[in-house]
Amino acid sequence: ELDQKSLSDLATQLATNLISKTSKTTHLASSNQSLRYFVDGLKAAYRDNWWLAISNFRKSLHIEKTERGSFSLGQYHLGSAFIFQGWLQAGIDHLREAQKNSPAIPELHYMLALGLFYQYSIKQMPENLRVEMIRSCEVALTLRSRFPEALYLLGSIYYHIGREAERDLSDLITFGQEVGSSGEHSEVSLKVRRKALLSDRRRYFQSSLNYFKLAQREFTSIFSEHQLRRDKL
Repeated sequence: ELDQKSLSDLATQLATNLISKTSKTTHLASSNQSLRYFVDGLKAAYRDNWWLAISNFRKSLHIEKTERGSFSLGQYHLGSAFIFQGWLQAGIDHLREAQKNSPAIPELHYMLALGLFYQYSIKQMPENLRVEMIRSCEVALTLRSRFPEALYLLGSIYYHIGREAERDLSDLITFGQEVGSSGEHSEVSLKVRRKALLSDRRRYFQSSLNYFKLAQREFTSIFSEHQLRRDKL
């Protein structure tokens, strides 16, 4: 009679052998050992054991990069594990590398945007990273029709940018009060800048609200469908 651990090990080995046989078409792994590391990484990630997941994904990635030069799926999972562990820059680097070779994974683009948002949400976001985050979310939404997490992240990004515009507006008002209309900063130029910041703030907050509403609608729809299926069981 097999105990639970033996059954788990047997199931893992059967899955490993089965997927290994199809790896020529799926490009998932070049060997049983590589696939075993990858599967063990997935199992560890499922249990939120990120250190063990990172260790196994690294081993699988090393084998695959040696055998065929790249392993986008491994880069994605390793990068995601780093993000969840809090090693943001390492995660972002791996996700960007995966993005170069496998652009058709919606969760990859979402995780990259999420990592960037975590890294810069407590400080000023450089313009190029704003664009990268928004673009990554938009790509994720084109690849996956129902992705409320990406919609919610977009809402959070635009809200953060709106708050930045709000701080810039406050700084401008303070600056105008201090310098008055003297020097090269005329009253007219300050008014023009203030008007632009007011418009930006309004636009960013409205975009944020729109995406939050879309995310709520999607989450509600998905929850209702799950509830309906459960009631039918």
